[in-house]
Amino acid sequence: MPKMGKTEKTLIFFIIRVLISNLIGFFIVNSAVSCITNNIDLSNEFYALLSVTEVALCAVVNSIITAIGIKNNLRLFTLISQIPIFVLCAVNFLSDNYSFLIFVIKIVLIILVSIILSYLLEKKKRKIKVK
Repeated sequence: MPKMGKTEKTLIFFIIRVLISNLIGFFIVNSAVSCITNNIDLSNEFYALLSVTEVALCAVVNSIITAIGIKNNLRLFTLISQIPIFVLCAVNFLSDNYSFLIFVIKIVLIILVSIILSYLLEKKKRKIKVK
């Protein structure tokens, strides 16, 4: 078996971290939303709105966990880490009777949350050098 370089190890570590963060995010957010919907008897019209907030919260959790250890190109890596959420939204759109507008809102919200959080996390990581 050939020896793995630093780039390959970093890429494999990033992919594993993205998959774990997506699983953790989906589990935590889905558990919270299902507890809320079970305790409060909501009509079916509110499930679409809950799914939008659920996707936004998953994007937040995923962006924060993915940003750990990334120094360069944080925006790009956080957007790449949202691909499983994009796939989930597409499957959800194709299988359920939600409107196309809700699907577009979810995709735009994922992108905005990812970019805003990566900007905030990047700003937090920057150090001010005083000479």
